[in-house]
Amino acid sequence: MRKFTIALDKDINKQYNDAAIYYQKSIDEGEINLETFLNLSFLYWNFQDFGFFSYYKISEELRN
Repeated sequence: MRKFTIALDKDINKQYNDAAIYYQKSIDEGEINLETFLNLSFLYWNFQDFGFFSYYKISEELRN
């Protein structure tokens, strides 16, 4: 079951990364609107949380 969870996490992380690249490209091309900015901000916030929790090895139970 653990291998399945890791594979699923990698797929979800790739989707987040692809979305962040898409939103960043839209902003760089001057297509700025509030929805794009908020979506990119939310993704970066999630990436930051994931990095912090991973670095300090905080368990899933303590994350929320």
